[in-house]
Amino acid sequence: MQKILNKLRVHQTELEMQNHKLRLMGISLDITHRKLIEKTLRANGNALHKLAGKLLTAQEEERRLLARELHDDLSQRLAVLAIEAGKLEKQAGHLPSQIVNKLRQIREQIVAISYDVHDISRQLHPSIIEDLGLVDALKSECLSFSRRENIPVRFEQLGVPDIIRRDIAFCLYRVSQEALRNIKKHAKAQKAEVMIIGDNEELVLRVKDHGVGFEPEKVGQKPGLGLASMEERARLIKGKFIVQSQIGKGTAIEIRVPLKE
Repeated sequence: MQKILNKLRVHQTELEMQNHKLRLMGISLDITHRKLIEKTLRANGNALHKLAGKLLTAQEEERRLLARELHDDLSQRLAVLAIEAGKLEKQAGHLPSQIVNKLRQIREQIVAISYDVHDISRQLHPSIIEDLGLVDALKSECLSFSRRENIPVRFEQLGVPDIIRRDIAFCLYRVSQEALRNIKKHAKAQKAEVMIIGDNEELVLRVKDHGVGFEPEKVGQKPGLGLASMEERARLIKGKFIVQSQIGKGTAIEIRVPLKE
C-alpha cells in the first residue's frame, strides 16, 4: 500500500512539474507575440510619422509656390487694372453720373479683390516671418483675424528671442492660424488670446478662447479640429503639444519648443 502511495505522489509531482512547464511555455509564447506586435507597431508608427512630416513639408512648399504666383503675378495684374480703371473714371467726367459711379464701383471692387488676393497669399505663405520675424507675423495675423471675423484677439509676447529657427517660426505660425480657425468654426467665442513667451532655452505658444469647449478624451468624435496636424507639426520641431479644454470653459492650445537641443 505504501509503495502505491509513493508512486502516486511521484506521479502527481511529475504532473505538477509538466503542468508548470506548460504554463511557463504558454507565458513565454504570449510575451514573444506581444513583443513582436509592439515592435511592428513602433516601426509602423515611425514610418507614419516620417510620412506625415514629408507631407507637411511638401504642403508648405506648394503653398509657398502658389503664394508667390498670387503675389508676383495676379496681384500685380490687378493693381495695373485698378490704375487703368481709375484713369478711365477720371476721363469719363463728362459722361452721365450713373456711368461715372459705375466706373468708380468697378475700380473699388478691383482694389478689394487685390486686397483679398494679397491676404490669401499671406495666409498661404507668410513672407512677413522672413521679413520681420515671428512676433510681428503673429501680431499681424491676430489683427487680420480680428478684422476679418469680428472676434477680438489680444496678443502678448514676452522675452521672445530676435532670431528663431525658420522651421520653428513657421510651425508656431501655422498652429496659431489653425487654432484661430477653430475658434471661428467651433468655439463660438466672443474673444481670444494669443501669447508667446520665450527665453534662450524654450519657446511657448498659447492660444486660448472663452468659448463652448469640448471633452479632450472625445476629440475623435469631433472632426475638423485639426489637432492631429498641430500635434504633428509640434513633433517635427521636437515640441510638446498640449490641449486643455472643458465644456463651457473654453479651450487652450499650447506648444512648448526647446530652443537648445
